[in-house]
Amino acid sequence: MATVQDLIQREERRLEKATDIFRLAQAALEAAMADLQQRKQEWETVKSEVESRVAAVELVKKMNEEFTNEAQSAPFKNLVQDEAIRAVLLAGVRKMNSSEIADGMIAGGYEFTSSNPPNSVVVAANKNVRGYFTTERDGNRTLVGLKEWQNTGEQAAA
Repeated sequence: MATVQDLIQREERRLEKATDIFRLAQAALEAAMADLQQRKQEWETVKSEVESRVAAVELVKKMNEEFTNEAQSAPFKNLVQDEAIRAVLLAGVRKMNSSEIADGMIAGGYEFTSSNPPNSVVVAANKNVRGYFTTERDGNRTLVGLKEWQNTGEQAAA
């Protein structure tokens, strides 16, 4: 029969085994917690990068919408004067006087630096740097047309 001393020793060995198992479990738990903390940091970094990229995409989308809206509301804003005059004439599909052209350019967002936009149109058409225009006198008015209309007959009657 086992003595009391034997029973105590057996219980001490079981307690030591249980303590060893507890320490192993505690170490495994601490390692898992450290791994989770590292993964959380990595996730936070990735999340931050994604949020930054999303913000950049949203900014680009907003800028594109603003640019598109501006381009639609002011199609002549970024054109040089000759190109804006040509665009107005193409939209009107006829010879126009300088006041009509200037009004069309202003309506399309073109910003004149001159205090007399119709005169600026006549000067540009007379200089004809790009070779786009024809001019003719109609009484006291100067009518401006496109040279390409002379060759193709696309111009409607004035």
